[in-house]
Amino acid sequence: MNLRRFSKDHFLPGFAITAVLAGGCSATPPAALIEAQTSYRQAEQSPNMTGNAAVALHDAQKTLADAEQVWEKDEDRDEVEHLAYVTKQQVEIARAVAERNLTEREIERLSAERARCRESRRAGLPTRDDSHAVHGHQRSPCFSTSPSSETASISTGQI
Repeated sequence: MNLRRFSKDHFLPGFAITAVLAGGCSATPPAALIEAQTSYRQAEQSPNMTGNAAVALHDAQKTLADAEQVWEKDEDRDEVEHLAYVTKQQVEIARAVAERNLTEREIERLSAERARCRESRRAGLPTRDDSHAVHGHQRSPCFSTSPSSETASISTGQI
């Protein structure tokens, strides 16, 4: 009889503790959500990202917020993992957009510099190359009239 009493008295509390522990384990967010949060936070802290890919980064932020909300409200692990994956992909897209925008700006800057150098040479004005050569300074970014060996190698495919 003593055994029955033990089982009966301790069965329900033990079951309740097991249910609470199992429920507590599911409250831990999926690793994919934590990774997406980390990826987004790193991107958000980069000045290159916020200045050159704000729209794409905002898309990632919205998807991340959706994932966090689904986790808080429903704890739907599959949906959260899907949204976390989408968030990480959107962060990568934002990185690519930022890199593209930085590259385009650099191309514009170099094209403008090339145009200034060409105009200076056509007008017969001294270029920075000429003034630096006289004073023994480093070579300026203006192009010389003959292609450099690097440019010649690229055009002939020797690199």
